[in-house]
Amino acid sequence: MKSSKLGRAVTQVALLGGMLLLCRVAAAADVNMYDGEWHFAVTPYAWLPFNIKANLRFNVPPELGGSPEIEVNSSSILSHLRFAGSLAGEARKREWAFVMDLLYVDLGNLSSRVRNVSGPLGMVSLPINSSVDTNLKQLLLQGVASYTAFRDDKAALDVFAGVRYVGVKTSLGWNLSGPIGLLGQSGSLSDKINFTDGIVGVRGQVALGEERRWFVPYYLDIGAGNDSNTTWQAYAGAGYRYGWGDLVVVYRYLYYNTGGSRVIENLHLGGPTIAATFRW
Repeated sequence: MKSSKLGRAVTQVALLGGMLLLCRVAAAADVNMYDGEWHFAVTPYAWLPFNIKANLRFNVPPELGGSPEIEVNSSSILSHLRFAGSLAGEARKREWAFVMDLLYVDLGNLSSRVRNVSGPLGMVSLPINSSVDTNLKQLLLQGVASYTAFRDDKAALDVFAGVRYVGVKTSLGWNLSGPIGLLGQSGSLSDKINFTDGIVGVRGQVALGEERRWFVPYYLDIGAGNDSNTTWQAYAGAGYRYGWGDLVVVYRYLYYNTGGSRVIENLHLGGPTIAATFRW
C-alpha cells in the first residue's frame, strides 16, 4: 500500500517536473494574440483537488436491499489518485476565441461514511464501525466561444458562453463488522451520471508591475442543465509571462448540485492547479 502511494506521488511529481522542464527549454518569440492573424495556445496542466466533498445516493429496488446515502469528504489527493490527465487549448483571431478544456480524474478509496439507508420501513442507521470504500471517476469536456470585451496594456476581460459535459462514475464497497441490516454483511454498488450544461462567464487577467510580467488570472462561470442541475466553476491565482508563454498557479473550484434526484446529490472539487501555456 505504501509503495503504491509512493508510486503515485512520484508519478505526479515527475509530470510536474516534466512540465517545468519543458517550460525552461521552450524557445519562441513573444506572440501578439490580437494582431489579426489566427493564433493558437495549448495548456497542459495538473489539477490536484485536495478538497473533495460529495453526497451520493445509490437507488436500489426494495426487494434487493436498502438504498444507501453516502457522504464523501477527503483531503489527501495523492493517496487516492489513480490517474489524471488534463489539457486545454485556444484558437484566437483578434477579439474572438474558441477554447476547449479536457479533464479526466480517477480517484479510489475515498474517505466516506454511510449517512443512512432507506428501505421499505424507512431510514435505518448503519453501525459506526463499518468499512466503506468509495471510488469516483470524472470526465470533463468543455467548449466555449469567447469575446474580448475590454483590453489595454494592464488588463483584459473576456465574456464567453458554451457547453460543459461532465460524466461521473462512482462505486461503493462495504464490509460491516456489526449487525447486517438492509445492505447485507458486505457488497458493492455502482452507478453513473452524465451532465450537459450551458454555461456563461467571464475570464481574464490583470498585469502587475512595470514590466507586466507578473499577472493575476481569473475565471468564473455559472450554468444549468435540463436535469434541474446547477453548476459553477471559478479560479484565481498568480502567473508569470515568458517569451514562449505563461506559467500560472491558481486555485480551482468546481461545484455541481442535482437537487438530490440522482446518484450524485452534490459534488465539490477544489484544489491548486499548475499550468503552462504555449502560444504560436
